[in-house]
Amino acid sequence: MVKEIAITLLRILLSGSLSVTAFVLIYLFNGFDLLPALVTGGAAYFISSYVIKRRFSPALPQGQLGDGSEGRFIEKTLKEGRQKVKTIGRLRFKIRSIPIWLKVSRLYKIAEQILAITTKDPKRIKKAQAFFNHYLDATITILEKYSLLANQPVTNHEIREAVEKTEAVLNDLRDAYEAELRQVLSNDVLDLDVEINVLKQTLDAKSIPSKPFEPLNADAKGVKK
Repeated sequence: MVKEIAITLLRILLSGSLSVTAFVLIYLFNGFDLLPALVTGGAAYFISSYVIKRRFSPALPQGQLGDGSEGRFIEKTLKEGRQKVKTIGRLRFKIRSIPIWLKVSRLYKIAEQILAITTKDPKRIKKAQAFFNHYLDATITILEKYSLLANQPVTNHEIREAVEKTEAVLNDLRDAYEAELRQVLSNDVLDLDVEINVLKQTLDAKSIPSKPFEPLNADAKGVKK
């Protein structure tokens, strides 16, 4: 996490410097025309930011997960994750209670989002270890037991209590899933916040007058004799 923050700060510093340089050069050498300077400065920032981000933080595309044990681990994790998410999707149709079905559907939707993001950028799997290694398995176990007990033709105090506890723990699972999703998206949130701040600073540059000074006119401003 510290390394990622350092890379982000470096990217901001370099891109910002290039953007300011491009803005000043175009502004000075283009007759103090503000609009082209703003456009060039903004373009310089976003292009350099993209290049630096790709250079220091390259995403691993699907099907090119790297060599060795890490690549096999990533591929295995994603494959098992897909199977487990499919199982959760199938188990929710065994639930007769509409409130519980809605809770499970919420879990399923979040799980699909995490899976889609980590499939596109497998490096993010490291930020969702609890999701892949614990939460999916726990969800499947709970739903299987819940379906078994809730669909029995007979019931007693112990069964009702177990069902109620299961319904309550689904809220805890939802919170855990949402926390994992936020963790997976943490870099995107940071990047977006930075981009917005830089854009605001660029737009604020519009307050600079288009012609800060008039060239000297020797005839008009000469010393009277």
